[in-house]
Amino acid sequence: MPKKIKQVREPVELSIVSFHRDDKEDIFLTYTWDRSEGPDIRRTGKGPPYMGLIGGEPGDVTTHPFGLRLGTWLIREEMRELEKAEAQQNLDDAYKGNSTEGDIAVLEQTLNELETVSSHEKGFADAYPNHEIIGFQGCGDLTMNEWNVAYVNSCLAKGTRPALIHLPQEPLEQRLYSCLIKWKGDKDRPSRLTIQETRFNRLSCVSDTNELVWVRHDESWMPVGDLVEFAVSNQQVIREGNIVPVVTTCSQFGDLRHLLHMPNLNPKEPLYQSEIPKHPNSYRPRQYFNKNQFGDIWLGEENLLRDTSQNLLRTALFGPVFLDFPPDANEVILRSALERENYEEAPSSLEHLTPGKWRFVSRGPQVTVLEIFFRRNHYGWTMIGLGEDSRRIYCLACKGKPGITGGTVTTGYTVEEAAAFLLDLGVRNALLMDEGEDVMQLVKELDGGFTNMVPSRRRRLRALFIFAKPIPEAMQK
Repeated sequence: MPKKIKQVREPVELSIVSFHRDDKEDIFLTYTWDRSEGPDIRRTGKGPPYMGLIGGEPGDVTTHPFGLRLGTWLIREEMRELEKAEAQQNLDDAYKGNSTEGDIAVLEQTLNELETVSSHEKGFADAYPNHEIIGFQGCGDLTMNEWNVAYVNSCLAKGTRPALIHLPQEPLEQRLYSCLIKWKGDKDRPSRLTIQETRFNRLSCVSDTNELVWVRHDESWMPVGDLVEFAVSNQQVIREGNIVPVVTTCSQFGDLRHLLHMPNLNPKEPLYQSEIPKHPNSYRPRQYFNKNQFGDIWLGEENLLRDTSQNLLRTALFGPVFLDFPPDANEVILRSALERENYEEAPSSLEHLTPGKWRFVSRGPQVTVLEIFFRRNHYGWTMIGLGEDSRRIYCLACKGKPGITGGTVTTGYTVEEAAAFLLDLGVRNALLMDEGEDVMQLVKELDGGFTNMVPSRRRRLRALFIFAKPIPEAMQK
């Protein structure tokens, strides 16, 4: 059974467990078949994240949390009734409140599909009936964000294998990916795991499926698709026993809140003391980017996303940057948002800014910009790492408390701080696999029950790692 290495509740929930391949504990990648090409989460910084509406007309989008999970498999079968109850409660509240017709339609669609939608647990049991599941850990970035690609060459793939899973707009041939690779075994040699640099080819570009996956060996690249059971990519956080500087991987993050503490310009609560509610008990919508905004607007997100060179993001990770005011924002709004999240205004134009400090800077008549040194943010993280001999799999999951709570900057770990826990255990290579609300870790106990080492706020994930071991023949049905 999984070995519990570390579990703490303060300052945030964090768990590290390990699975040993010498004990026949194995790892598998399962994904929601009908979501293998997205749709993906889109971010502009001019409004909340949105996604093309599954089942809608061309051009329809949704920002509702349940809308973002439409068509997605449940983690476990037993979560179905809880998910239905939450969706029904959301729908009841929507009927009573100011929700849009689109949100109501999304919730009705959710309740309808929850009657029959599959689960990762069931999909695995159907494919591997002689295996016992002993753990679950999230891989929720897959099919949701760019830079996330997987190759599945097992019975967990839909239809004729192998399957190459990526967003349609992913520039596969132009990118170099860090991948967790599970190599096929045979009667003479067990399967093995590595984390290696990988390239992918599109199905339409090859005549031989072996050429779908290429890995680097020294200075050469070799096609290995026929030798691989699965390969899945994400940001590398430990490489050959060293923490990977986030500046080298920041371009692979779709949600920049995972890296920087950006104050919210559109909180549900009052933004400044004299603000008048727009509706009873509601301070939204506020006007930003020339439209009414009902969701969160993060200071600096639009500036950072607009800079396609990503030099601004790289600078913001380590020093102060200049930002134009968002349309419809002024000094009162920005000062209130910054003070609300415990950013400190520098009293002098000559003061050296340190993390958490800011000031307004005049650039001429009627032109003012914001100079700010963002704090690094604390988020929830899911990581998978391999030890020196790659026989032991280390799984880390932790929650995060980004931003502020009750006027106090909350706590947790930056991505590098979380990776350091694995490094201290002797992990040589590790990947970040998921962030935010999708983070979860479930492990089986000796009594047969499962323990939520890090409980998930989501019961449905696009993709998932399942850990399992063969059922002894004497116990098989």
